[in-house]
Amino acid sequence: MTNDKAKFDRSKKTRIEILKEAAQGQYASGCNGEWLTCASEVLKQDGVRREAFVTAIRELLEKGRSKFRNIMICGPANSGKTFFAEPTYKYL
Repeated sequence: MTNDKAKFDRSKKTRIEILKEAAQGQYASGCNGEWLTCASEVLKQDGVRREAFVTAIRELLEKGRSKFRNIMICGPANSGKTFFAEPTYKYL
């Protein structure tokens, strides 16, 4: 019964609310709280403006998917694709 209530409570939250709650919790193992620093460096190396990336992610999470509101992260092996997506897997 407790699990059903947790699922119901979660269904009432937006994706942004879920991620904000997760951000208040423990960091991912092995991260030592440095994920944002590393992410900023990866974006810089790939020539992606951090503000543009953050705005795209925020808009997607707030407004949901639509015809012109999707994000595709692509690149060669070991370019950081999974690094950006993996932290959200257990929350969304």
